Amino acid sequence: MVVRKILTYFFRIELAVACFAIAMLILGCVGTVTDRDIRDGKLSLSDDEFVESIKKQIDAQVTWQDAIDDFEKVRGKVVKWSGHIANTSDDKIQIGDIVYSWQLRNPKTAFYGNSFIFLLDHPLPKETGIRDMSQTIIVGDAIFVIGRIIDVENVPILEGYVISKKNDRDFAHPVWVGHK
Repeated sequence: MVVRKILTYFFRIELAVACFAIAMLILGCVGTVTDRDIRDGKLSLSDDEFVESIKKQIDAQVTWQDAIDDFEKVRGKVVKWSGHIANTSDDKIQIGDIVYSWQLRNPKTAFYGNSFIFLLDHPLPKETGIRDMSQTIIVGDAIFVIGRIIDVENVPILEGYVISKKNDRDFAHPVWVGHK
C-alpha cells in the first residue's frame, strides 16, 4: 500500500512536469511581444518588413553633393549611401570615403572625404566573441546605409534606418536596424 502511494505521488509529479513542459513549448511557439515590436502603441513591422518598406522609399538620384549644394531640395529624402566608418559613438557614426595620401600626394596617411553623419536611435551591436564578428561593424568597415536627410551642418546628417556590410548591398542581412 505504501509503495502504491509513493508511485502514485511520483507519477503525478512526472505528469505535472510533462504538462508544464508541453505548455511552455506551446507558449514558446506562439512567440512573445517585446518593446521593439511595439511602436506608437501598436504592433510594429518586423525588421524584414521595415527594411523592405524603407527600401521602396529610396530616392536613388540624390547624391552627397546634392545635399551640400541644395539642402532644401533634398530635405526629407530617403537615400542609400555607402562609405567607410570614420568614427562611432552610441548615438551616431561618421561615414565617408577613404582618400589615401598617394591619391593626393599628401604626407597624411588617409582622411575621409564626402563625409556624412548617420544618427542612431540605439547603439551598434557589440562584439562579444569571435562568432559575433560577422554581425558587428567597426571603424574602417565599408558599409551601406539607408537614412533620411534631416539637416546639413558642414556635412549631411541622416536619420538612421538600416546599416549593412558592403557585400550586402540589398540589405538582406542588415547589421543594424533602427527602431523607428
